[in-house]
Amino acid sequence: MLIAAALAIGKLEWQQQADVGLAPTGKRHRVDYVAWKPGEPDRKVLVSCKVQNTSGTAEEKLPFEIIKLLYTMQQHPEYVKAYLIMGGTGFDARMVQFVRNGLKDFIRSAEAVTILNTDELITKGITVPPDDPSAAVPSPP
Repeated sequence: MLIAAALAIGKLEWQQQADVGLAPTGKRHRVDYVAWKPGEPDRKVLVSCKVQNTSGTAEEKLPFEIIKLLYTMQQHPEYVKAYLIMGGTGFDARMVQFVRNGLKDFIRSAEAVTILNTDELITKGITVPPDDPSAAVPSPP
């Protein structure tokens, strides 16, 4: 509900539970939302939501979720940005800090995925960036 409200505030259209192709493993990749500006369905953003209310292994899955989002953007140029929205109180602060700041040392294009918690989502929202061909997600070497 919170994501749909943020998309509506951003005046974006969206599809929920969207199949966006294959993950790097060859399995189907489904994201929580795909959003676009009205009249611009060829420039879309991916939105993946992860919730963890108790400590556990979900936080360890965050890097692979980012890899799946980046892979989808590499395979399908219409996806120009991705968001990973984290909700709940169970995420370890050190893991969140690593995913936000340290992951780019291991995954070159990790900055193409904006990571927000639900409070940040409310204040920053979700946007489709302006068309910038130089901002495309680089292909792996």
